[in-house]
Amino acid sequence: MIDISEVANLDDGPLSAAYKALARGAWDEAAGQFRTVLTSREIAEAREGLGLALWWLNDLDGAFDSRERAYSLYRARGDRRPAARMAIWLAWDYLGVRGQMAVANGWLQRAHSLLDDLELCGEQGWLALREAENAILWAADPVTSRQLAARGTEIGRVLGLIDLEMFGLALEGLALVSEGKVEDGMRKLDEATAAAIGGEMHNSTAIGSTCCCLIFACERVFDYDRALQWCERLKDYCERISYVPMLGVCRSHYAGVLMWAGAWKQAESELAEAAQALQATRPAFLAEAIARQGFLRYQQGRLDEAVLLFEQVLYFPPAQLGMGRLALDLGEADTALDHAERYLRHIPPENRTERVGGLELMARAHLALGNLEATNLALDELTAIAGEVGTGPLLAITKLVGGLIAAGTNDHASARSLLEDAADLFARSGAPYEMGRARIALAESLEALGRLPVAEREAQAALLSLRELGAERQAAQADALLKRLRGSREIASDEASAPQLLSARQKEVLKLIAQGSSDQEIAERLMLSPHTVHRHVTNILARLNVPSRAAAVASAARQGLI
Repeated sequence: MIDISEVANLDDGPLSAAYKALARGAWDEAAGQFRTVLTSREIAEAREGLGLALWWLNDLDGAFDSRERAYSLYRARGDRRPAARMAIWLAWDYLGVRGQMAVANGWLQRAHSLLDDLELCGEQGWLALREAENAILWAADPVTSRQLAARGTEIGRVLGLIDLEMFGLALEGLALVSEGKVEDGMRKLDEATAAAIGGEMHNSTAIGSTCCCLIFACERVFDYDRALQWCERLKDYCERISYVPMLGVCRSHYAGVLMWAGAWKQAESELAEAAQALQATRPAFLAEAIARQGFLRYQQGRLDEAVLLFEQVLYFPPAQLGMGRLALDLGEADTALDHAERYLRHIPPENRTERVGGLELMARAHLALGNLEATNLALDELTAIAGEVGTGPLLAITKLVGGLIAAGTNDHASARSLLEDAADLFARSGAPYEMGRARIALAESLEALGRLPVAEREAQAALLSLRELGAERQAAQADALLKRLRGSREIASDEASAPQLLSARQKEVLKLIAQGSSDQEIAERLMLSPHTVHRHVTNILARLNVPSRAAAVASAARQGLI
């Protein structure tokens, strides 16, 4: 992402022609012309141009070699700025292609040493942006990223370098969104992306990276409708200029948007192509595609496959979230909590929007373990973030978690309201899988409230949508709930046919109440669900017209019913 306009304007005819081919995106033609120049003389500018052409052609070994040789040639003749430019490119290559952070840092430090006492120049701005990108993408540090990006933006503005200025503005926007300052961040991202798509920017890598910042930001605040629109634009752009590396990264995020929207077959295809492209070109970014494949398998109910995928990239924080959700579904709440804590250790409090997934998992794990104080602390932070961001999907996630907590503490009236809101918000956001989850939880709370017909409708709707998606495990859960609800409705119907007497089952329940048994103990003794026992007790009190369990026992004894 280096501005090479000074090199492109050289008086040398063949070299200038090669750079013009590079500017048109004619990578093969440019590479051939640079090689022709190099057959007659070994010059740094030709090596630099060849390195860039080979980078676009995904001849990565050739690109490394040409850039390192260009660096040496620039240093040999004492040209510090272009040497620093090569050092910045090599830092990106060693991190993005080979995943070698230490080597990348070494090249960044060389660039600092070469540029620190020079007059203001574009390379200083690109160095700041490279470090800003590393801070937000690799260190999850939006504050440092924003400060560095602002420096790069200002240098671009002062020097009139539009690519530098707009990419810096996009990184500032992404950092602000990550901090929860969504309105300010999106405003900067909108401006930068308009410049990229509108033809003001010329550096292909800067254009693609600017658009990527917007898509990343949309994902972080669950603005999936907006992300879908921009993903389509960026995908078209990448295909048009044959930008395979960015197309792989773009496809990984595009697949995430498709998963949310329920287009799972298309998401699977995008992830397979992304993984293939990244394996060949940018293996350091492959973890993104693999983790998303794991989430897709998890949602499909193919848990063994999901585990294998997550374990491949368990160092990658989203994969830790995936393993935590699996553990929670399998009843291993302590393991789920371990994964939530591990994830959140990588995401500082300042990185507000990326903490959402970890906080959701942590709240549910603490709830399952009976740690109500810790549960509410996680919910409070999640609620604060949702209030700052304000997008429908994030509000829906927060209401879903709040509803699950209310249901877990037997406050089913509150749970019902929260879960209804969550289901409605998910529906408006076009998220069928999440809506199905919310409707299952809602049906369970409605069952506990004795609202059996409504509960049955919610369970039926959840079952239909989850089956259509191919979410086998969640669909099986909805199916089991629906059968239980229908059984409970039949019990209620039988009881209504003999209003003056207690049924045989009610007498059994009442005898156990007289012995001091709790609802849970009665459920275990009679092999019923706690919800069914609760329903029986409610009907007994109504039938005998008494206010309490003790009064029911006394009344039944007087009438000779037990």
